Amino acid sequence: MGTGSVPIASSVATGDAGRLAVTHPKRSLPILVRVFVDDGTERTEPGFAFASTKAHVLVQVQWQAEYYKGAREFWVQAERVKRCVIEPRIP
Repeated sequence: MGTGSVPIASSVATGDAGRLAVTHPKRSLPILVRVFVDDGTERTEPGFAFASTKAHVLVQVQWQAEYYKGAREFWVQAERVKRCVIEPRIP
């Protein structure tokens, strides 16, 4: 994501997801997720899925702030998430 762009969480509050049956995979799953960012654009970002319900997925993506790169975790609608494969990197 561009400098200063922060993913905007979906309308599902974390507390709402907590009341639903949540499934946790044994390991986080690599995904591509379509997110809206604070500048109003929609982007596809790589990330990881940590949990899911029938309708939502808890994802984590990295974003670049002005002076550091960090991770952001939030729930998104399941149709915004697509599984992917991470190719091994050879140093």
